[in-house]
Amino acid sequence: MSRNTGTKKQKMNTNSLPLTIMAYFQTLNSGRYQQTADLFSTDGALYSPFENPAKGNRQIVNCLHNFAKGYEFVPERISIECANFSKSKYKIIGEMRNKNSKVGMGWFFLLDKLGKIISVNMIVLAGFEELLQIDNCYLDSISKLGKPSNFSASGGSSLSGV
Repeated sequence: MSRNTGTKKQKMNTNSLPLTIMAYFQTLNSGRYQQTADLFSTDGALYSPFENPAKGNRQIVNCLHNFAKGYEFVPERISIECANFSKSKYKIIGEMRNKNSKVGMGWFFLLDKLGKIISVNMIVLAGFEELLQIDNCYLDSISKLGKPSNFSASGGSSLSGV
C-alpha cells in the first residue's frame, strides 16, 4: 500500500480531473442538478458559501437549484491533497462566472474508494470588492442566511465542513 501525503499541483486540463469531479462540473454547468447529486455517496454533503449545508441527494439538488442557476463553474488548477486506500482529497481553484461577473472559487472534494463524492466544500476566494461584483441573488442569499459557516468577510472562506 502506497500512501501519498504530499501536495502535487497541476495546471488544469480534463485529463487531470478524476472522472467523478469532471462529471461534477459538466453536470453542474449544464443544469443537470439531479445527475450532479447522484455523484455523491448516500450520505454525501455539499457545503456552499451561499446556502446552508446540504446533506443527502434531495438537499443537494435543492441547494444547486438555489445558487448555481445562471453560473458557470470553471476549474483552473488542481492539487491532490491526499490519496490513500480508502479516500482521496482534491483541491481545485477556479472561478464562478456569468455574463456580468466572475469571482474566485475553491472546491475541496473528498472521494471514497469507489469514486463517490463524500463531500464538496466550496469557498469564495474573494475580497469585499470582488464580492460586490456578484449578482444580487447571491447577496440576498447571504443576507437571508446570515454569515454561512464557510464564509469569511476578511477575503475568503474558512474550511469548515471539509
